[in-house]
Amino acid sequence: MLACLFTTGLPKGTIQNNEFIIHGNKIPDLVDLYCLLGQTFFGDKGYFGQDLDGLNDCFIDLKVSPGTILIIKSHKMLADMLCKTFDNYFPLLLDIFKENGIEIRLE
Repeated sequence: MLACLFTTGLPKGTIQNNEFIIHGNKIPDLVDLYCLLGQTFFGDKGYFGQDLDGLNDCFIDLKVSPGTILIIKSHKMLADMLCKTFDNYFPLLLDIFKENGIEIRLE
């Protein structure tokens, strides 16, 4: 993740109106979650934080187009893995996206 931060820096610009999809059953730990989020939203070597605070900080210089959606497939598996870190990690993660204008769809 740090390599992505040093290579591409903090994200800037606009997240275009789009549907972004991640698969919770393919995310074994926090490192993989943040790597996948960076890649999903910003492409190869994209960076989207290393923890909840870092994720939230990434939105400082970002605009989000209305209608942008993050679809989380197999969300229960992701929630279970994240709740091993602490009980409300998954809801806090979702709140950061929602507070910054990204609609969440759980499947």
